[in-house]
Amino acid sequence: MSPRPLAHSVALPALSRRALLLALAGLPAGRADAAVARTSVASVADFGSALAFLSGRHANVLVYVSARWCPICKAVDATVLASARVRTALRRVPLVKVDVTASNGESRALLRLLAAEGPPTLFVADARARAEQPGTRLVGAFPEDALLNRLRPYTG
Repeated sequence: MSPRPLAHSVALPALSRRALLLALAGLPAGRADAAVARTSVASVADFGSALAFLSGRHANVLVYVSARWCPICKAVDATVLASARVRTALRRVPLVKVDVTASNGESRALLRLLAAEGPPTLFVADARARAEQPGTRLVGAFPEDALLNRLRPYTG
């Protein structure tokens, strides 16, 4: 099965200088991949920039639609994403956290682009093709093993 395109009607921009500088800000020297753990976006433009930046280093990324007001997201952050096994897997498949906390046009555009009803939604995306990998989507509460099973084909 081939990856499902994220959206046909939304053109994602190339990496902007601003996005690159923000992604690299505060990182230890020589640790550009550490930006992975800190990649958080709140607009379609920043999402496109994050994918463009990460696609040069990683074939796939884990897209995580989250909001600060979401109680299930808080549980996912505190348990699933905090587990040692998941953190190890995320060294090979970086996390792009899509923040839809603000209920505005930008967050609605992100939700449409990602075909997400709301948070929490997670899936593996082909960073280069900008397409969702089939069978990787998780919505709502889920156990650590469910995420690890979806990441396994991409962490080899």
